Amino acid sequence: MAFQENEEEVRWFVMRDLKRTNAKLPAYKLLDGKKMEVFVPMKWHLVTRKGVRVREEVPFIQDLLFVHETRKNLDAVVKKTPTLQFRWLRYGAQNEAYKTIY
Repeated sequence: MAFQENEEEVRWFVMRDLKRTNAKLPAYKLLDGKKMEVFVPMKWHLVTRKGVRVREEVPFIQDLLFVHETRKNLDAVVKKTPTLQFRWLRYGAQNEAYKTIY
């Protein structure tokens, strides 16, 4: 059975952000600014800034994010952002191709 992908269908995509942890504009903020629905598992982290301890929310897994969007719209952003990638799932025998995790 062949899998047919509809580029106009809104679905959840598992993405990977390769930016450093201290980047000013991580991918989840970039996508949120483009009015895309983004989910990132977060945790609270204590940091010291200018001698004061501050709680801030940071991603639980640095490079993991989920985006609810059409493939067509997301491809345009991925093409312009070299540090944003789709996560891939390898399936089947050794010589079979990779597919995108949906």
